[in-house]
Amino acid sequence: MPGHLEKKEIIYMLILVGFVTGVFYFYNSQHNMLGFVFRNVDGMPKNYVASGQSQAKRTFQKNVEASLNEMLSDVYTELQAYRERRKILHDIVRPRNLRNAKYINESYNLAQQTIVDLGARHDKIMTIFDQKEMEIKNMVKDRPEATKNNVMQAWERMKSKQVRLYQKYFAIEKEMLGYYDGLITLYHQNSDAVMYSAQTDKVIFNSFTLNEQAGILSGNIQALKQQQAALTQ
Repeated sequence: MPGHLEKKEIIYMLILVGFVTGVFYFYNSQHNMLGFVFRNVDGMPKNYVASGQSQAKRTFQKNVEASLNEMLSDVYTELQAYRERRKILHDIVRPRNLRNAKYINESYNLAQQTIVDLGARHDKIMTIFDQKEMEIKNMVKDRPEATKNNVMQAWERMKSKQVRLYQKYFAIEKEMLGYYDGLITLYHQNSDAVMYSAQTDKVIFNSFTLNEQAGILSGNIQALKQQQAALTQ
């Protein structure tokens, strides 16, 4: 049942772009901080310090860069998979997929599977950040205290701006999935009251109360989509 992706769904990519910006800020922080650390090493010949600065800086920067690039790749891959599954849920409640009891039953079953899958995918995305934080901590645990503090402070600044954005987005997403579940369940439980017009591609109930309930659920979904879009404005 997949169809075209709604414009607001592009927010996934906008959030990822914001995270990339945070990562590069983090990476640049490492570069500037390392220069300060190695310029202030006492008790070593200057030529040794310069040599150590060059090699250690390159090695550490490459490790940080590789680690963060791996994280971005993993997040991007999971977001792509999430988005593809999310399109299915969006299409499930299109009128043509609710036009009779048979289609409604198929849509309901697919919706239940999709909602569970989306929840698992969300958890997997957020786990990537937690795992990467542990990796960063392990990378700096044996480095000088000043280096360790500056690296972790840079990571926390990035996390507070970017990871929190993901958390807010998926908190709204979780609430929205609940409304999608409520909407498809309403059609499933009242499939005998559904009327579909092929000419207008619209589906309504033969009950004012049911139409009102469907309208409220659909309105809540649209309001939450607007909240998500506002996160990146």
